[in-house]
Amino acid sequence: MTKYGPRRFIAAAGILLTLAAALAGCASFNAKTWNDFTPKDKATFLNGMYSQEYEAYMADAKRPDLTEQERVVMRAKKKVFFQVHPLLELYSQYADKGQIPPGGLETQIFRLLAEVKGAIR
Repeated sequence: MTKYGPRRFIAAAGILLTLAAALAGCASFNAKTWNDFTPKDKATFLNGMYSQEYEAYMADAKRPDLTEQERVVMRAKKKVFFQVHPLLELYSQYADKGQIPPGGLETQIFRLLAEVKGAIR
């Protein structure tokens, strides 16, 4: 397993399987790449990633048996969630108006979500 325990490994494996299934589904239709997605599609995908990670975070936060190391990771994740949420809101506002969000914004969101997925190293 990993140094973060079997729950984190299972969660990461589940996320990877979900992404693989989503990519396989896209491949069976029109084989869209990320660059082919509309800003609205990208906003929906990024918000879905955020929601999935946040739901897992909230489920873990309710566990009464968290170790001190797990609490440290949870506090770090909470900080990242507070950083990424306004960026997602801004990205969605651009997409809702039919505008293309700045490329740096997308990069920041991916970097922060990757931190959460990687259990903050």
